[in-house]
Amino acid sequence: MELLSPIGLDKQVVHDGATWLDKELMREGSRSLREAGFGLEVKRDIDRRKQVLVQRGDAQDLGQGRIRAPRDLVQRLEAREIARVGRAMAADRGRDWTPVKPGSRFGGELVGSTRLACGRFAMIDNSMGFSLVPWNDALERRMGQQIAGVGIAGGGVD
Repeated sequence: MELLSPIGLDKQVVHDGATWLDKELMREGSRSLREAGFGLEVKRDIDRRKQVLVQRGDAQDLGQGRIRAPRDLVQRLEAREIARVGRAMAADRGRDWTPVKPGSRFGGELVGSTRLACGRFAMIDNSMGFSLVPWNDALERRMGQQIAGVGIAGGGVD
């Protein structure tokens, strides 16, 4: 069994960040869903998600249930959620939050992780503030240690 998302389909429809539904939407056509049960529920929620994306200006309505979305829609939505969560965490902790952008370096102590709708993220504390970076299973054994890296295109890190 695989966890596809930490939030239910109904919440994914209106979520402000990237969701499993968005990933399915962007690969629509390459995978056919059954017209019953969970497959039917996903199809309905993808249609509802399309409407939300159009209402928010993230996609353009082409009519007849079709939309035009930028190729990097998932990365844009993920960045939006990371920024929202990063700012909220900074306010709660009284610390600065620094986004990791392609080419930017980060470093500090791996102090924890947080799960967002788009995945798990590591919290890297550099004593003046912190950054949120995509989780990697290799980080599990580095908790409490100093790590460093650089942001790469597409929202990843090295």
